[in-house]
Amino acid sequence: GKITTRVVYIGNPPYGRVKNIEYEEYGFDSLKCGNPAAYFLEQAIRIANDMDIVCQVVPISIVHSMSKISIRQFMHKHCSSIKIRTFDVVPGYMFEQGKSTSSSSNSITIRVAILTMTVGKPLMTLMTSKYVRWDSSEREEIFDSPLIRLRKQNYKGFQWPKIGSQKEKQIFEKVTQNEKTVGSLMNSDGSLKLYV
Repeated sequence: GKITTRVVYIGNPPYGRVKNIEYEEYGFDSLKCGNPAAYFLEQAIRIANDMDIVCQVVPISIVHSMSKISIRQFMHKHCSSIKIRTFDVVPGYMFEQGKSTSSSSNSITIRVAILTMTVGKPLMTLMTSKYVRWDSSEREEIFDSPLIRLRKQNYKGFQWPKIGSQKEKQIFEKVTQNEKTVGSLMNSDGSLKLYV
């Protein structure tokens, strides 16, 4: 049989805001993100071949911020599978090393997502974890939480919810199918139509 070679691109790109104008010459689809992590992610996907794996530790804003939709659109277009694990920094720190911002800790205190993507088209699988809050003593177990496969209706508009169980997925689907808004619960005087 034919042996297939797959390349794995692993990265922890620089984070932070940059001026889009500084990167215009590179023609990034994700230029509007204003974050080098998005540009590194896009470049890794661009140089990879179909079926290669790109795994990067990125700021959580890449997967959840409205201002970062352009990189998520790019991933939808160029990845057949996306797996997302999201992590808080409190009370444990993802990276116990030096950082460039000031606070009472010497650790990097940015919320992160670990993205593992299979390059290829079209997007067939999107899986997500719960938003993991953990203590440093739990470092060995933080990847034990399951990944939940989402249906396309769960991530329309390039918004990726943090869902950690089938029950959460059922609740999310029920809530998003309801067409009522918070405004529909308000009386004309601004009081709420809620009874306890």
